[in-house]
Amino acid sequence: MKWFLNLSTRAKLFLGFGLMIVLLGAVLWTAYTGIAAIKVSQQRLYEVDFADAVDLSLLRANSNGARMETLEMMLTSRRSEQEALHRDIQNRKSTSDEIVRRLQQRNRGDTEALRQLEEFDRLRKVYEEIRDEKVIPLALQGKVAQAQALGVGPQAERYEKMQGILRRLDEVAIEDARTSLAVSDRKAGESVRFLVGVGLMAVVLAFATVLLLTRIIAGPLLEISRVAERVAARDLTVNVSTDGRMDEVGLLAQTFRKMVENLRDVTRDIG
Repeated sequence: MKWFLNLSTRAKLFLGFGLMIVLLGAVLWTAYTGIAAIKVSQQRLYEVDFADAVDLSLLRANSNGARMETLEMMLTSRRSEQEALHRDIQNRKSTSDEIVRRLQQRNRGDTEALRQLEEFDRLRKVYEEIRDEKVIPLALQGKVAQAQALGVGPQAERYEKMQGILRRLDEVAIEDARTSLAVSDRKAGESVRFLVGVGLMAVVLAFATVLLLTRIIAGPLLEISRVAERVAARDLTVNVSTDGRMDEVGLLAQTFRKMVENLRDVTRDIG
């Protein structure tokens, strides 16, 4: 403690308030890193996990829709309706191509997801090739029984495998979204707890700094002012304590003590 008393007043203030500034910096840094971590987690949540879940739902809806429209083509004999359904099936095919491309792009770092997407795409292309080149032409020719026969067996198995892959990928996407939300909640909780802890520490430190500075600066100055009042009242019996301090307050106390001693000597000489 002696070394601290001997520091200059400027150094004492710098250390006291500098420590609070450091704590404030720690609070700001924690807030920044916490927000950055939450931002990354939220970004993955919205740009990957939720996007995957939405695209997988669209892909499943497209597959189901194309299958239903293929069945409708077999059930209607009106050429205009069949052509409209055929166009819609082809539009769904183009949309599915784009969705698969997006899913592969977003999951390029996930080996298992890419493997399942590639398997799905392989099955889809075989399924669509048979549908477009065999099933639909037969339906357009009115050969419904032959078209329906091609729609069962291996073709139906491919469809079920495709739907199974989409369900598994959808479950993974939902689980990843939950994980991202949990990470965000955990990061937010950690940041809040740290901010509260550092904030309380800063309050305690500020209070302790005020008390310390009051004790080592304001207290001695108040004591010197009281001594000055007694000297002004011609009471030279006062004693000024310096505590051996070498800071501005200590030097002032030493100077004041010398002044009182000199006044005593002068008074004795006059007497």
